Amino acid sequence: MANQPPVNSNHNEMRDTLAVCGIDVATANRVINANSDGVDSLQWFAVLTGKDVETMIYNAGRRQVNQGGYRLGAIQAKRLKALKWWVRARICEQEEVNGYGVEWTIAACQEAMLLMDIERATRERSSSATMPEKFNPDHFTAGILQLELTRKAVDVAVEAVAVAAVVAGAAMEAVEAAVEAVEAAVDAVDLVVVLP
Repeated sequence: MANQPPVNSNHNEMRDTLAVCGIDVATANRVINANSDGVDSLQWFAVLTGKDVETMIYNAGRRQVNQGGYRLGAIQAKRLKALKWWVRARICEQEEVNGYGVEWTIAACQEAMLLMDIERATRERSSSATMPEKFNPDHFTAGILQLELTRKAVDVAVEAVAVAAVVAGAAMEAVEAAVEAVEAAVDAVDLVVVLP
């Protein structure tokens, strides 16, 4: 019974949270009680990095089951990383991290995985810029021209949106006028029907 945590609501909520990650009850008990790598509340996920989650899973995979070891698949590991990302995002938004069963759902997990991937891709894209080896004024001029062309494209797009809004507004006014005309015609028909 070394792998059974003491019964308390925090562990029950943590088991429910890990169940969303695809982790069964027996493995969840090991995740909660895994010697020095155990996480018994969501707040612990706030201090972990993605690398920490990988290390935790790796260390647990090296242990025997009777020593608190467990093995997780790639999807379960990704969901645990998404849980870590979700907890950090909620804390950054200054929201409470409780009510596990209500807030951490399959939909929240899938959204967190998507946002986590987008954030990673954005970070990788922004870190791939390199400094030029030497200053080339021709490249600098081309960059200014490209920036100017981009600004002009944005200005054109803004103008197109403004025109579309005006057109949409005029169309809405025409529809409202047509509705009023139909209502007036219905009222006129009602008057004709009433009069002998």
